[in-house]
Amino acid sequence: MRYRVDSLNQCVTDEVLRQSVRGFYEVDRIVFALLLALNVDLHAANITRHELDTFVKCKSAALTGTKWLSAKYVVK
Repeated sequence: MRYRVDSLNQCVTDEVLRQSVRGFYEVDRIVFALLLALNVDLHAANITRHELDTFVKCKSAALTGTKWLSAKYVVK
């Protein structure tokens, strides 16, 4: 009986998570795509963790004088 309850609990938890993620994706597609692209760039070493953190927290970076992105991303 305990195994069945644990199994049902895991199934319900997985389904709630799946539905929540689907809801977040439908509401915030652009944010989801941006975060996915930033994560891919981070793992491909196209951006550094510091650049990502600075981008996400740009207001605090502007206040502290931190460089926002490296020169390779500046469009001339």
